[in-house]
Amino acid sequence: MRIILLVLALGALLLGCLLTAIGAFLLTDPNELMFGLPYIFLLPGIPLLILGSLGLWLSHRLTRSHANPQGDPYD
Repeated sequence: MRIILLVLALGALLLGCLLTAIGAFLLTDPNELMFGLPYIFLLPGIPLLILGSLGLWLSHRLTRSHANPQGDPYD
């Protein structure tokens, strides 16, 4: 479960980075703004970055909770 979550989170982050970078690059060209092309890449890219970050955080939380079966020494 954790491995699948980690792979999905990393994939979402990489795809989000790629789409956001393409959209940001297209924002610099005034001719492309007429057609709304940058937003086609930015609209799915930014939520993918957020979902990927949340997935990595959740994967880290799941891994950390099972890493020390005796409990946290700082409790």
